[in-house]
Amino acid sequence: MRVWQRDPAGVWRQSVAGEPGRLAGEVLVQVVAARVPASGEQGGAVALAGTVLSADAALSELVGRPVAILPTARAEGVPPPVQQGVLQEQVAVPADRILPLAVGRPLAEAPMLATAAAVLSALSHRVAIGDSVLCLGAQPRMLLAAQWARVAGALDVYISDPDAAALESVRRNWLGERLLAAPTQAIERVRQLRQGCGVDLVILPTDRPDLRQAALTLLAPGGHLLVLDRLPEASQRFWRVSARIWGTGRLILRDMAPMLPADQLEGWSRDHGRHAESVIIDLQA
Repeated sequence: MRVWQRDPAGVWRQSVAGEPGRLAGEVLVQVVAARVPASGEQGGAVALAGTVLSADAALSELVGRPVAILPTARAEGVPPPVQQGVLQEQVAVPADRILPLAVGRPLAEAPMLATAAAVLSALSHRVAIGDSVLCLGAQPRMLLAAQWARVAGALDVYISDPDAAALESVRRNWLGERLLAAPTQAIERVRQLRQGCGVDLVILPTDRPDLRQAALTLLAPGGHLLVLDRLPEASQRFWRVSARIWGTGRLILRDMAPMLPADQLEGWSRDHGRHAESVIIDLQA
């Protein structure tokens, strides 16, 4: 079994290990895809998705089922089965830490459910039916926020970015109204589009004081400002909702992170790749 580990410099090194033993109450998962977060990212554990190879007799219906692996609750002195900065082809995890997924959906997208659930947690109860929302940036977490706003019933969703390439996924997947503009310019564009009216929610990717101040001027009475620079750890409830919505096709996870075949991971560093928040490693490629 192949194992990759990220060294202190952020470079991935490959080695070989024996297959993990499965204990009672655990399931053995063949990893199909993994989301590798940026170096130093909060909650930097690798997010995994795959298919169940074996399980206890009482859970035999899970064998062959696509699943995502939920983060393991931290217990003092107990290392998590999915370690930070470690990726391996097979993992044994407690049965209550796997989330069955819809059959037929592309498993290479499923590791992004970790980010989707965290964004949903941050956005929960902040959007109502008929609201207007401006996302000042087209990073994956911002595109996910725009989608959750739509799912919650937002009427107008604007997504701005000064980079046309960053907005390509917005155009291709119809995630919202595109604004090719720097943040302050986008704020003025939205004000003009809405004939001087503000928006109910402005979402920022970072808590820059000047950006915050400019965004506050666009808020309608009773409006809110949300900063998505540090995502919360999502509860199982938000994971389940994310998985169900993704299973219906209403949550789009494709194009949220560049794909890297596993055979190119040896010696790879995020600094050598595109400036993305994360990379999806395809272990089947």
